[in-house]
Amino acid sequence: MNWGAQSEFGFMKQVLMFRPGDEVGMVDRYGPESMDYRQPVSIAKFQDEFDQLAAAFTAEGCRIELVNDILKDDADVQRYISRRPNMVFTRDLAAVTYGGAIISRMARKTRRGDTFVIKRALERLGVPILTEIRLPGTVEGGDYIFLDEKTLAMGWGTRTNEAGIDQVREALLGKYIDELVVVSMKYDATHLDGLLMMVDHKLAVGNSHDLNMYPTTVYRVGQEPRHIFIDDYFEEKEIEFMEGKANFGIKPGVLLNVKMVYETTVELEKRGYKVYEIDGEMHWRAGSAPHCLTCPLVRDRVGQ
Repeated sequence: MNWGAQSEFGFMKQVLMFRPGDEVGMVDRYGPESMDYRQPVSIAKFQDEFDQLAAAFTAEGCRIELVNDILKDDADVQRYISRRPNMVFTRDLAAVTYGGAIISRMARKTRRGDTFVIKRALERLGVPILTEIRLPGTVEGGDYIFLDEKTLAMGWGTRTNEAGIDQVREALLGKYIDELVVVSMKYDATHLDGLLMMVDHKLAVGNSHDLNMYPTTVYRVGQEPRHIFIDDYFEEKEIEFMEGKANFGIKPGVLLNVKMVYETTVELEKRGYKVYEIDGEMHWRAGSAPHCLTCPLVRDRVGQ
């Protein structure tokens, strides 16, 4: 099987998710800010948005693996997740590459400990563990965006630091990728996937103002690091950039978006894209977006 999933090329075949339940109610008990939520959430509405997300994947033939079911017989995990509302956000806990999974090291205390659950789930599924990020490094899954099969962009910001990026570079560069593109993000940006998303082989959607605030650094084996602004880099790579907000590329020509960013959806539909629109208010209140509830596992390679 070809492991590797973060990139927005090929057809999404398999994704790891966590079915929300009563653990989301812990947000009200301790207060939203204590759990990195913006506002209280309705458990019923949160579940409905999860169901809409899952239905879009299923409609396109994607297989959903649920952490809750994979580890249903693991008593330690079940006790743990019953009090962890942020477990619904599986994306940040790991990144699955063609070399195997990279287990994250979370920057926020609200997520510390959660990675052991995703590691057990991935091992149960037979996904090889390539490496685990170690302190002083921190890396979160939302900071990985594959621009193509051999080019990985990573966000350097509040959740992923230089020490963590160095560990990813050591694990992947020259082995599974040819180029690592480190995007220096503004001080209050959480993850790169909040500013940039690949929705097709040569189409990126995002916020050019924030992405070009600082220079990007490009690493290749045997070469000195290169400093370039991301818009110039995209021009060299012949990647078209479109201003807007896109949430998840299911496969070339098909993506998922939330209703509150309908302007981008309208523009993409004019281009001939199929867009699944789902409600996203509860995800927004949770400080996230629908893609945060997904840890992609397997995509077809380019052309397959």
